[in-house]
Amino acid sequence: MTTVQIDALLLSGFSLYNSIGNACVSTRSNLRSACVPGVSECQRSTGDLAPSSAQQPISLSAVGRGASWRHIGAPPSSGSPGARAENWGAERASFHEAFGVIKESWTGEAVDTPSELRSKVGQYEDLIRTVTDSGGYGNLVLADTLRRLSSGLLGRYVTGHPSDYAVVGEILETNRIRLLDSPAVGGMLMEELGLAPPSGKWHLSESWDDLQAVASADGSSLRTLSSDMLISPRPSSLVAKRDVTGLLSRLIAADGVDRMVLAGLIEFLRQGGQITDLRSFDRLMEKQKARFRFPPFGTGTTLGAGNIVGLLNMYRPWEGKTMPFSALVVGE
Repeated sequence: MTTVQIDALLLSGFSLYNSIGNACVSTRSNLRSACVPGVSECQRSTGDLAPSSAQQPISLSAVGRGASWRHIGAPPSSGSPGARAENWGAERASFHEAFGVIKESWTGEAVDTPSELRSKVGQYEDLIRTVTDSGGYGNLVLADTLRRLSSGLLGRYVTGHPSDYAVVGEILETNRIRLLDSPAVGGMLMEELGLAPPSGKWHLSESWDDLQAVASADGSSLRTLSSDMLISPRPSSLVAKRDVTGLLSRLIAADGVDRMVLAGLIEFLRQGGQITDLRSFDRLMEKQKARFRFPPFGTGTTLGAGNIVGLLNMYRPWEGKTMPFSALVVGE
């Protein structure tokens, strides 16, 4: 990708991968309990969010003790075995209902304190760990959506409370799964494309050769992958028709926000920078920029003040307001 393309992604496309949410979801100990305001009365019962039987209800507010999360794969192609098509019916229903509950639980309220931020982000990250542990293409679509909520909470908080940059930096560095490098992605590539890593382990966040191998196996190209990062396919499209390259583009964008833009902003503030005056960015970050390169965004791409402007512009229109889900998860 060219520098111009990356600027377009990070300045104009933040709505594609930054999300803010206020779901109260408890997922520790394999989703033992959950409380989602605005969806239904909190209760404890038997069942799970993505149950193993299509007859069981799917609800974040009715998660049973010791419940496990279902494996959710990809929509079958016309040549898929009949059993795969039959299984997909139940998996698709689980996905759509789970996604709907997350959406309905959304209030879009800003977080006001570090303790509230830790709690809400921790809840999202717990849920990400659960769905990635169960694996599958569909669960990665859910994980990507949840990460956008998590990153959105962090981004909105640090732009509204820049003096608390250390809190956000700590959260970014603590027990946060890098989705692109997670075992769930490797498992999905083997399940959907029959593709094993060329060097024994995938390095998708570091190697263009690995990205090319995946795109080629999916009948796509790096050009398509780059285009998808500029206009990411929405989650409902990804579960209507399998698009491994499209899913990969969303994972790249989500990881890039964390590892390049948010982390770079935290370092800028740590160096004494002010978000109200970015003219000092290049001077303060001269020796730090190389740390925040993210190869999937382009081998020659480095963090710049424009990336920070894109982040700020994403949240400024919503100061003192709720952020609608549709403004954050594109097309949904």
